[in-house]
Amino acid sequence: MQPMLMPGGVPALARFQVLDSRCPEEARAVVGRIFCPHFLTPVARRPAGFHARHHSAPQLGYSVNRVAYGARVEIDPGELGRFFLVQIPLSGAARVDVGRASVAVAAGRVGSVLSPTLRTRMVWGDGCEKLIVLVNRGEVEAYHARLGGRDGPVELAPHLDLMGAPGSR
Repeated sequence: MQPMLMPGGVPALARFQVLDSRCPEEARAVVGRIFCPHFLTPVARRPAGFHARHHSAPQLGYSVNRVAYGARVEIDPGELGRFFLVQIPLSGAARVDVGRASVAVAAGRVGSVLSPTLRTRMVWGDGCEKLIVLVNRGEVEAYHARLGGRDGPVELAPHLDLMGAPGSR
């Protein structure tokens, strides 16, 4: 799997690497500290292709992440609680279940948005790599209230079209 490159051929977020491991338990622990505790299960008993890589650039109120597992994995974080995730597949495909909706994500076609109050489960396919923006829940809910929305939990539609005009830029 080729990493997403920036101008000059440098892998995106290269200097923000927090994980490079072939151990599913280590990957679960490290990724869990950045996002939230979760179940991470390779689908194959002996996943030769499992190679977890995570780059994370924290900012005030959000972080930008690049995540890949190499092999097919099931991920079950339950409810995220404290943040939203915008997931844009850079390569490969995944199935993302958010609340009662199911989204088939694919690089260049469809991404997903995970809301903190909705139960989430995912299956990432072999070679799936995602650019993931974590946005603190309080930031989104405060912004929503400032726009004239009601105070309280915000739930966003989980389907993110990457082929329409806004998503293709």
